[in-house]
Amino acid sequence: MPITDIESIWLYTKAADLNEIKNYASYVFNFRDVHATTSISTMTIGAMNNRMGFVGTAIKEYAYNDATGNFHLGNLPPDYANNSIRVDRCAFITFALNVAYGEAWALANV
Repeated sequence: MPITDIESIWLYTKAADLNEIKNYASYVFNFRDVHATTSISTMTIGAMNNRMGFVGTAIKEYAYNDATGNFHLGNLPPDYANNSIRVDRCAFITFALNVAYGEAWALANV
């Protein structure tokens, strides 16, 4: 099936210390088949007290309807390798951007 459109969501987060700031954005669909990805677009991180800051983006959770019409919630483990997923009959996807002592923009595409 050809790609008919691409929709994008920008996430931005800034943290002034090593306390992690989490930013979530959910995108709602009308139970259509989607392939979602997220990646860091630009970032800057620093060091404080001999500890480096960090930046990470991932897909946190999603929901879908199965073939019988039952609603299911998929919750992915907190791993920054979870940055691409295909979901059939998708209801929504939640993207996460986490930053500690840094600033970052992430781009999520579906």
